Amino acid sequence: MKPFFDVITRFISSIDNPLIILLSKFFDLLTLPLFFIFFMASFNFLREKKRLKITIISIFLAFIIVFSLKYFFMIPRPCAIDDLYNKGICPEEPDFSFPSGHTMFASSLIAPFLGTIYLPFFILFNLLVSFTRVNLGVHFVNDVIAGFVVSIFSYGLVYNFFKKKKDKPKNTYNFEIVRQALHIFMGLFLIFILFIASQIWLIHGQIYVALLIFIGLQVLLIIINDFILHKEKSLFTYLFSTFERKQFIPGYGAFWYGLGMLFSFVFLTDYKEIIVTIIALGIGDAYSTIIGRKGRFQNPLNSNKTLEGTLAFFSITILLSYPFIGPLAFLFALFTSICEALPLKVDDNFVIPVASVIFFLII
Repeated sequence: MKPFFDVITRFISSIDNPLIILLSKFFDLLTLPLFFIFFMASFNFLREKKRLKITIISIFLAFIIVFSLKYFFMIPRPCAIDDLYNKGICPEEPDFSFPSGHTMFASSLIAPFLGTIYLPFFILFNLLVSFTRVNLGVHFVNDVIAGFVVSIFSYGLVYNFFKKKKDKPKNTYNFEIVRQALHIFMGLFLIFILFIASQIWLIHGQIYVALLIFIGLQVLLIIINDFILHKEKSLFTYLFSTFERKQFIPGYGAFWYGLGMLFSFVFLTDYKEIIVTIIALGIGDAYSTIIGRKGRFQNPLNSNKTLEGTLAFFSITILLSYPFIGPLAFLFALFTSICEALPLKVDDNFVIPVASVIFFLII
C-alpha cells in the first residue's frame, strides 16, 4: 500500500475557509479530550446497558490494531509528502498516516450507543472529525475510513466473543434463497458501479465508491437505530422482515455486508483484487449458503457447515475470479473457502474480506 493523492483528499484539503480551518484545528486539539468526556459522561449508562466492558475492551483492541497498522504500512501523511497540504499541523514521523487514530476514537462510541437517541450525535462527531483530519492535510480519505472500519470491527469482534450462545431459529430454505439472491445482486451491482467509476475517474474511481459505501453505512446505522426505537418506516420494515434473519437485530447482515465491502476498498488498491474480493463475498458466500443448506456431508472444519457448501464457494469463486487474476484464482479460492468454513466469532461478511486482504498482502 502506497500513499495516493486521490481527488477527494485534494478537494477537502484545499478548502481554506478560515472558519473551517479553525474548526479543523479545534478538533485536532480536542478530539481525544472530547472522547474521554463523552465516555466518562456515559459511564453509568453503558454499565446499565451491560456494554461497558465490551466498549472498554473494544477501544483498547482498536487502539492496538490502528497503531500496529501504522507501523506496518508506514504511510507518510499528505502534509509530509507535499508542503501544500501543510496547514501548520503536521506530525512528524514516526507518526504515520494510515489509519487515523483520531477517527478511530471518534467512532468508537457509535456501536455502543446503537439503539439509543444519542447515536446520531456520535455519528455526527465521527463525520466532523473525519472531515477535519483530511482538511488539515494530516490524513487521506482512506485513512479516516479505515479508522471507522477498525473501530466498528473491534466492537463487533469483542461483542461476539462475550455474547451468550442462543439456539438459532432455523430459517426456511426459500427465505435463504431470497436473501442470498439479494447478496448476489448487491455484489454484482457494486462490481458494476466500481467498473463505471473506474472508467470515468480511472484510479480515482475506487475512492468515490468507498466514500459512497462509507456514507451509506452511516445512513444505514440511523435507519437501524430508528427501527430499534420503533420509529421505523414501512419500507424498511418490509425489507428487514424479507431479507434479515430473525435471530439478529434488523439490518445486522446488511451492515456487516457493507462494512466487509468497505474493508476491501480500504486495504486493497488494485482494481482487480477488489473485484475478486467482492466476488468471493457477494457471490461465493451466497452460493455456499444456497448449496450448503441442502448438503449432507458435514465439513470437518465446522459442524455448522457442509462440504457441499464449501465446494460451492470454492468452485464459483475460482470460476469468476480467473478472468481477473488468472491461475492465482485457484489459491485465492482455496484460501478464502477455508477461512469461510472456520468456526470464527466474526460474521462471514467480514471474514471473507479480511481473508482476501491477508491473501493479497502475502501473495
